[in-house]
Amino acid sequence: MICIKCFKRCKGIKSKGLPGMLSHLAKYTVCDNCDDTGKYAKDYYTQYKEHYRELHKTYKKELTDSYVANTLVDRTELKAKDMPKELISAKREYMKLNRLIKEKS
Repeated sequence: MICIKCFKRCKGIKSKGLPGMLSHLAKYTVCDNCDDTGKYAKDYYTQYKEHYRELHKTYKKELTDSYVANTLVDRTELKAKDMPKELISAKREYMKLNRLIKEKS
């Protein structure tokens, strides 16, 4: 495989089943030295950290499906998308009930 950025030979994962128009890219990859996607994501997150914090606060306040599903799968090997809607709605009602109990106390 040849790195598409630095054009050096490197070991890479071969692309399987590329569409016909992209078949010319089958022999190319991005080597570890040139792969900077993690750095970009980190920089982007730190730049907009306060926005993400506020966003997650609204998820928690509104008990969105994604927030409730992720609380269900915390500390397990399951994924949030594997949770059935009925279980998510039951957990949401349970969380609302716990909030009411805490407010009354």
